[in-house]
Amino acid sequence: CAPAHIIVARGSNEPQGPGVIGSLANMTMRDAPGTSMESIVWPATIDNYANSSSEGTAATTAALSAKVLQCPQTKIIMMGYSQGAHVIGDSLCGGGLVGLPTPPVDPAISANVVAIVQYGDPRHLPNMPYDIGTSIKTGLFPRNLATQSCSRFAPLLRSFCDTGDPFCDQGTAIEVHRRYAREYNAQAREFVAAMLG
Repeated sequence: CAPAHIIVARGSNEPQGPGVIGSLANMTMRDAPGTSMESIVWPATIDNYANSSSEGTAATTAALSAKVLQCPQTKIIMMGYSQGAHVIGDSLCGGGLVGLPTPPVDPAISANVVAIVQYGDPRHLPNMPYDIGTSIKTGLFPRNLATQSCSRFAPLLRSFCDTGDPFCDQGTAIEVHRRYAREYNAQAREFVAAMLG
């Protein structure tokens, strides 16, 4: 078992693999030698988004649970971009856009998570203690604080969202949504390194 393991969820319509946020994962693997990484396998489509994100949430929960059961001492880092940010949030905090809401992952499993990074989360809520960036609006599918709150993960979580992003800020500037890795990888890298100790 690796001392640390990164679970990466790509953005909508990116090819299977780590996608854009994989650049941050690669930095972490260089900073913490021996760290392993896996990419969540799910459709990540814009078409049929609700079902895609639901599949992604289930796949993320399964991957996280399997890794913690296999390697109970391993520290888990979760990274997600766009729809990937949505699914890691729903896996940890509860969620669901269609049918029955999905419960959050078992706290005994999520106890291994030491850092969470979201870029351009469509479930963004403004003014949360873990928010970074200029956005003051909700995302397209804002999280229900009563049943899907990420507050218990606030010390471990950084959610990056800037004004104009069509997905996390309901803006009209797609280029804002595409630049998180370029703008924020250095800051996110420092955060993850600090959380890994």
